Amino acid sequence: MCKTGMKAQEYAANESLKKRKSRLLKASAAASFALIMFVFVALSWFTSNKETDSSGMTIIAKDPSINCVTTSYHYTRSDGGIYVGQVGTIDDSFELMQYDSLFTGNNNYTYAVERLELTSSDLPESGTLYFDIERDPSQTSDMIGSDYISSVTYYAFVTLANLPTLPNDILTDVHSAATAQNTVKQTFVINEEKVDSISFAVPYTSANWSDGKLYIYLYTDYDKSLINDYIDKSLHNLLQDNGGSGHEEQVDVEYGSEVTMLNDIKKIVISRQP
Repeated sequence: MCKTGMKAQEYAANESLKKRKSRLLKASAAASFALIMFVFVALSWFTSNKETDSSGMTIIAKDPSINCVTTSYHYTRSDGGIYVGQVGTIDDSFELMQYDSLFTGNNNYTYAVERLELTSSDLPESGTLYFDIERDPSQTSDMIGSDYISSVTYYAFVTLANLPTLPNDILTDVHSAATAQNTVKQTFVINEEKVDSISFAVPYTSANWSDGKLYIYLYTDYDKSLINDYIDKSLHNLLQDNGGSGHEEQVDVEYGSEVTMLNDIKKIVISRQP
């Protein structure tokens, strides 16, 4: 065979090898993007008992004699990997820790707590209050697995006999009560559909009062089944868009970026009657 023919064959073989390497690198990059992109899922919202804005929610008491002051608590993670309880910022930001889809042990600290401090001139020492959490039922948020808070979270209301004051103690004690077997826990996803609101009856006693204030706690965390389904579907869609369906497309996602859920929780209503 002449030298020209040999060179042509070598060139073709090299080009074929380059193409194979390119496809492998793209596939590897796609997998890396997917893992890193969906390792972290964070959500936060602003709460107020006066007004709500386009990205936040409000707490309303149907009875004008009931006043509610809220304080939020959540964890932060230090550089040394230590989780520390924090009080919400001055605007009462309510934030769940980032959800880790690879190192699930980190998810023991994802939850957040909202302390509701209730006062009223005629609220009995023992009784039951009713809470409705309402979401914005827009067409996009109605979809199961859509990028909204209601797609991946669950909620519980609890009271405590001993009233802790330090952030770490509040988070720990509320978590123990909220995850107890007999505590009512609810999500907005019921029978493969989304409901517009979820309702809770919260009994309380004189042990839940201090200095004329009734303390009730709202616990929020990722629902394990819902968040895992969300991540699995999103991962599948990302890999498919990046060549899994026979097309080699570029994923326009910044390396290491987080997925932030949109807030569709708009209102918490407090009532004396269901």
